[in-house]
Parts: sequence; structure tokens; C-alpha cells
Amino acid sequence: MKIFESLKIGAIRSVKAWKGVLIMYSLTLFLIALIALPVKTGIKSVLGSSMVTELLSKGISLDVISDFGTNLNTIISSLSFGLFLILLLGGLMNVFLAGGLFSILKQSEKKPSAALFFEGGASNFLSFLIITVVSSLMILFIGFIIIGVPAMIAGSSSQSEGAGFRTARLFAMVLALILPVFLLVADYARAWQVTRERKKAFKALGFGFSQTFRTFLSSYPVMIILFIIQVLFGWMVLNKLLGSYPVTGGGVFLMFLISQILFFVKVLLRGWRYGSVTSLMEMNPEKPSDNSKVIVTEKSLYQFSARTLQGIETSMEICRGKVVLVVNTASKCGFTPQYEGLEKLYQTYKERGLVILGFPCNQFANQEPGTEAEIAEGCLINYGVSFPMFSKVEVNGNNADPIFKYLKSRLHGFTGKRIKWNFTKFLIDANGIPVKRFSPATKPENLVKDIEKLLR
Repeated sequence: MKIFESLKIGAIRSVKAWKGVLIMYSLTLFLIALIALPVKTGIKSVLGSSMVTELLSKGISLDVISDFGTNLNTIISSLSFGLFLILLLGGLMNVFLAGGLFSILKQSEKKPSAALFFEGGASNFLSFLIITVVSSLMILFIGFIIIGVPAMIAGSSSQSEGAGFRTARLFAMVLALILPVFLLVADYARAWQVTRERKKAFKALGFGFSQTFRTFLSSYPVMIILFIIQVLFGWMVLNKLLGSYPVTGGGVFLMFLISQILFFVKVLLRGWRYGSVTSLMEMNPEKPSDNSKVIVTEKSLYQFSARTLQGIETSMEICRGKVVLVVNTASKCGFTPQYEGLEKLYQTYKERGLVILGFPCNQFANQEPGTEAEIAEGCLINYGVSFPMFSKVEVNGNNADPIFKYLKSRLHGFTGKRIKWNFTKFLIDANGIPVKRFSPATKPENLVKDIEKLLR
């Protein structure tokens, strides 16, 4: 079932992306400390270590506050400015960190890295900022319509206090049920955007709405489950921690330690949400209604060409509307027997629209030294290869073939963009858009599940 499968995959990806989660936690904690420490220092300079400090530690006392005199303005000013900075910088940092986390969560079989996290945060910052602002404004608008307007109407009527409370609670519940829809729209938009070279925030939002309602029966329950978990976790933290008043140094340290663990778990829960939505998007790829009429609106595989082993320049338009697997190959590599598995995949699924494209490469330990004729003969005689094979190319460096430059820019591996060895595989959907990258060690038979998802 897609609901539980996506939750499981999201949880696994969130744990695997612990470096990104740790970066989010560390930077957020640093921001809070950056703002909170000056505010604390300002308040302490006013209050000192007098009895006032002790009284305030037991709760807010209006009598004590009234004795502050003109110093109250200083404290309020410090708190207001600190809160403003937290909201502003925190919002911007949250956008940046979301970009980084989405970038590493989409790589389900790759080891996330700090470099990929920061690269994703920087490259997606502007589009993510627009997506966040627009989705937040939509949530505020809907909240005003659902709660604000009825509240104003109720306030001007002679409705009893109890009835007014019940009405407000009813509308709050309606808002709580609608809120996950907008969270889905925003998350789908961001998950889609990190897979695109061109950053188009409004097009991403359009995809977010389309994907949300196209997959509503599986997407909404996932978001509801995660939303409830996050709300319950937040309530537990507020209820337990804010109600505790440690009096010893050890107690204070223990509370600090527990609070940091809980905060890290909170960030991990966000990663779970992002990972689950990303996996849902991959489970439900966009499919053209008519494979012969696929419309390419941005850079895709179809805009490239390559020369076959026979020397014929071939446009990738031949792959239009088909699911494509691109592989850099070699004849004298330990992974060369994968030719057999690739040919089996091709024979099994070619009638359903799978195309495999082989690109020989001699960049790794000179394991493809032969001429085009020798390569063609070896592939046919030894492994019976019948899928299209192309002339030797480079896949890394300044002279890398444009197709591989494009694929690497869209999908990163363990070592970043660079291809680390022969038989790295790129899976491309029927729109010509790369969706998944597999390591050389991944056997062709282990690609069946992902290929079948795109062929449905």
C-alpha cells in the first residue's frame, strides 16, 4: 500500500540523511543562541542578580514588572527586536535548509553529503522562498476565511459565549483538516523543484496542486498521519518541558540535554515528512496521456544527440515517450557481465516502452580500449546485446558528453556529480526527465521495481 510504503521509505531516508538533519539542527540552534544571548545579557544588565531575578524565575509577577520603571521599555525593545530577528532570519534559514534537505532526500540510494546539502540549499533558495511565501499567504487567507470571518460575525451577534466557543472549535477543526492539503502542495512543489535544472517556483506550485489532487487518496492520509504525529510531539514537548522547573545545576543540564534531543527529533520528523512526500512523488510520476504527443517545456533528454557505433548521428527524439535507461559501459570491467542483465531487461520490457542506451567509456582504468567495431563485436558475440550502443564518450571532466553533463546535473551520486565508475545507470521517465541514479554495483535485475513504476 502506497501510504505505508511511502511512510516507511520517508523514515528510512530521513535517518540516512542524518547529516542534513544535524546541519539543520545545528544552524537553527546557532541562530536561536545568536539572538537569545544578547537579549538575555540585556535583561540581566537591567535586573542584575537581585531578588527580582529569583522572583521572575518562579513566574511572571506584575508587581515586579511595575517596579522596572523606564527599564521596562529597554527590555521590551530587546525582546521585540530579538523576536523580529528570529522570525526574519529563522524564516530565511528555514527556506535554505529545506532546499538542502529536499536535495539529499530525493537520492534514495545515494549517501547524502554536506556538500550536496549546501549546494541544494543555495541553488533552490529563491524558488523555495517564493513557494514558502505564496503557500503561507494561501494558508493565512484560508485561515481568515474559515476562522476570522465567522469570528467577526459571531462577535457582532448576540450568540452566547458557550455557543461561540463551540463554533470557533468547529471552524478550527475544519482548518486543521484543510491545512495538510496546503502542506502537501508546498512539499510536492519543492520535491519537484529540486529535480529540475531550471528553477520555476510558480510552475512548481502548479505541479504541487496537480499532484496533490491527482494522488489525493494516497497523499492526504500520509500528510494527516505525519501532521498528527508532529502536533502530538509538539504538545508533549510544551506540556512536559515548560512545566518543569529544575532547581539544581544537574537538573538544568539534564533539561537542556533532553530539550536538545527532542529538538533534534523534531527536525528528524520534518525530514520524515519531506522524505515521505518525495517518495510519493516518485511512486506517482507524471505520465503523458499520449506517448506520441509528449510536450517538452524545459531541457530534457530529447534535446541531445549521440553518434552510434556505426557512426550515425542520432537524435534522442527516438526515445520520446519512452522510459530510458542510460548506462556508461566498458568491455574489460568487473561489472561487464551486467551486459547480460541489461539485455534481459531490454527484452522483457522493450514492448512496454523501455529503451536502454549504452555509452562505452575508457575513462576508468582504460577498461574500454577497443575501437567502435571491436566494441560492437564484443557486445554482440559475448552478451547478445541488441539495445542501442553509441560511440565512446567521456563522462567526467571538461570533455564529458553533453548527455552525461545533463544527467549528472540532475542526479548526484555518492561522490557528488562525478561518475565514479563504469556501469553507472540513469533512469529517465517518459517526459525525458531523469528521475533516479543507480551505482555501478546495482545489478540490472534490481532496477525492475523502479522501471515498472514508470511503465505503468
